[in-house]
Amino acid sequence: MDAHRPLILLVEDNPYITDIILDSLKGYFDVVPISTVEAALKYMATNSQIDVLICDFSLNHSSLDGFDVIICFQDKYPEKQSILFTSHIFSEEQLDSFSLNKNLKFFDKIQFPEMIDFICGLLNK
Repeated sequence: MDAHRPLILLVEDNPYITDIILDSLKGYFDVVPISTVEAALKYMATNSQIDVLICDFSLNHSSLDGFDVIICFQDKYPEKQSILFTSHIFSEEQLDSFSLNKNLKFFDKIQFPEMIDFICGLLNK
């Protein structure tokens, strides 16, 4: 990986969506795709160079969800940006709780272009 390019940790268990995100970001950033909560937590524990976490809310095969991954990331890197994206329907109260953290941004999966624009703007690309 190029030391001068920002590093994004992508936690997504759907290979199709992973490929779309990788194709959209690989020209600008180094992206590490991980498909399980456990692997994401292990990676975060041993890598301090992550600039942004992008995480799906609904991750299969785990008792934890993407919000749990984000909480762990923000505990370790409180100054870094996290992005939670999903096709899950949230109540207004749940959405309001997401906005309480200034370093957490929420995107619905249909807002994919907006999410990519946000990441590029955040990392000045």
